[in-house]
Amino acid sequence: QLNQTPAAIDSRQPLLKRISIKTRLTAIMIFMAAILAGGAAVGIGGIALSNDALDHTYRSALEPIEIIGRITTLMADNRAQVMLAIQHSPANPFSRLHDHPVAMHTDAVDRNRDEITALVADMDKRNLGEGLQPLLERYRQTRGAYVADGLAPARQAILDGQFDRASEILLTKTNPTYAAAADAAREVQEALKKAARENYAAAQERYRLIRNVAVGGTLAALLMVAMAGFFLMRSIVVPLNRVLGHFDRISQGNLTDAIDISGRDETGKVLTELAAMQVHLKVMLDEIQAAAR
Repeated sequence: QLNQTPAAIDSRQPLLKRISIKTRLTAIMIFMAAILAGGAAVGIGGIALSNDALDHTYRSALEPIEIIGRITTLMADNRAQVMLAIQHSPANPFSRLHDHPVAMHTDAVDRNRDEITALVADMDKRNLGEGLQPLLERYRQTRGAYVADGLAPARQAILDGQFDRASEILLTKTNPTYAAAADAAREVQEALKKAARENYAAAQERYRLIRNVAVGGTLAALLMVAMAGFFLMRSIVVPLNRVLGHFDRISQGNLTDAIDISGRDETGKVLTELAAMQVHLKVMLDEIQAAAR
């Protein structure tokens, strides 16, 4: 065996015996680091996807619901301001109890109108999907009818001092158009809630998929690491036990033990040196025995 060339030995030995223990340990550490990095990447990616889904749900559904709710509240306040302004009619015996001018109510209507205009402009910038467009169009029409046919004429009649005319408009135009606009607003809100629930369900499904992939990948990685560790330990412990066995037999005087020197790793080098030492000891012992004879 000692006379064989390294090339001839390398061509017959298993691949694992040609790799040093240091290289194997380094490879295992790199493999574990790659698994940890991959798991971290999957986790961070899952968190990012969940965050994006929540952000999309909030911006595409919850924010518009809040905006529509605020518009409906302002519209109701405008109607209430018209009713309060009508109480300033000189024909009302309780009008003297009002310690503020009627402009307080009409100015409140103007402020609400400006805020509604800004909210509507914000809504128009959002892409709420083609499915909601018919409902949004109906909401625009009913809200526009409320302003054009009910609120604006009633406000103008109050400014002109025509309180009876304002009361008539309130009852015949403002209240019905407000009810129609409120119904349209509820329809849009319900559609947005449904879309939000669907987005939430889709986000949950993605989360479950990512969770299952992460758990499955972690278990598979642990299994592969365990297998790699087992084969690594086996490739170290078995040769070391073989080395110890050779030492034990040499110490007992057995110098003819067959020692496998095919390995090129650290234990293979130890076995090679041990085989050489055994040969030298055998030669020395033969010479001593020959001299004694």
